[in-house]
Amino acid sequence: TDVIWKLLNFIKPLIQGITGDVEDSYEFEENQNQVAKIPHIVDCKDPSSQFQAIMAIKTSFVKGGATRMKYTIPSVVWALYRLTKKTVNEDFSEGSAPGEQAKISIAQIMDTAYQTIDLITPTCVENSLYLLMNGICTMNCLLYTSPSPRDLSTSRMPSSA
Repeated sequence: TDVIWKLLNFIKPLIQGITGDVEDSYEFEENQNQVAKIPHIVDCKDPSSQFQAIMAIKTSFVKGGATRMKYTIPSVVWALYRLTKKTVNEDFSEGSAPGEQAKISIAQIMDTAYQTIDLITPTCVENSLYLLMNGICTMNCLLYTSPSPRDLSTSRMPSSA
């Protein structure tokens, strides 16, 4: 997370702007689209560390104000959705029930995603609705693609069957 904070401090003028600085609208939009890529390049082995890194990015993006959040916050939400899949996959690869091994739960991740969407709802209703619908799809996908604990246990059928 320290590396994330160093990066965010380095690009602080792009994230928060400089007082009195007037940017060309095309250049502003392009800069914010570049900044929005940051949550997608952060990858930690541990879901809890990944969550902390995403939260550090979110905190920094929120300081940019509503004009910048319109571009940057959706990428934070997408990173959180991707983290839910990573958390489920890691839980099952370790042979445990969902949420037992990870320090961060899927419910916490999704709650954070929905709270993050609320930040842009007043200014970007369509984007907010799109992100919420994709959150529902993410949870639906997790329900139908995750193996059940019963699938991980030994078969009850005799080997001769």
